[in-house]
Amino acid sequence: MIQPLHYDSNERPKAYMVQWDIITNEYKDLLQKMFLSLLEASKLKDNDTGEHIERVNDYSRLLSQKLKGKKGYEEVSNDFIDDIGFLAAMHDVGKIGTPDDILNKGGPLDDWEREIMNEHTKNGAYILSTYPKTMAREIALSHHEKWDGSGYPYGIFGEMIPLCARIVCIADVYDALRSKRSYKESFSHEKSVDIMKKGRETHFDPDLLDLFLSIHEEFDSIYSNSQII
Repeated sequence: MIQPLHYDSNERPKAYMVQWDIITNEYKDLLQKMFLSLLEASKLKDNDTGEHIERVNDYSRLLSQKLKGKKGYEEVSNDFIDDIGFLAAMHDVGKIGTPDDILNKGGPLDDWEREIMNEHTKNGAYILSTYPKTMAREIALSHHEKWDGSGYPYGIFGEMIPLCARIVCIADVYDALRSKRSYKESFSHEKSVDIMKKGRETHFDPDLLDLFLSIHEEFDSIYSNSQII
């Protein structure tokens, strides 16, 4: 239980810093539990499995860990890695507002259905707008943006797309290719990698894709281990 602080001017400030750390950690845990509950609700609306969500977290964490310490990626700190390893799961939370017949359609979407489906990015950003870290909103809003500007919802391009969203984009696409969906069969690891190679400098950040290609066997291991019952 979180207790109020009672300031005593005779005590050293460090004591209050420790107490404040405890309080902020408790609030962080509470906030994460609230958003995990929201995530469970979103899973009722979508055929994507809990395993998909966990894998996207794991892939995103892995890519971030490999980026840490590289020139040009100074923002990738331990906190960044921890945050993306939790918040990547929220990338499609906006699908709560997408009609079931569109989410579960067993074939290609028509133009109107695609427009409705694409709104899940804006819906997710709105839902996560109260989360104290902007990464949550950035991932939900921008994980379908593409490096060449042909993505959605706003068609931003290159480094205008937040780094966290560029990372989750690779994680999400890889797992979508590997997974069976209502409109497609699952692809092998080799075929999935070949498809992603073709998205260099169009769909994906070329530097991040090169990093993915250098460690793609680790992605395959994450996927394969999740299939072990």
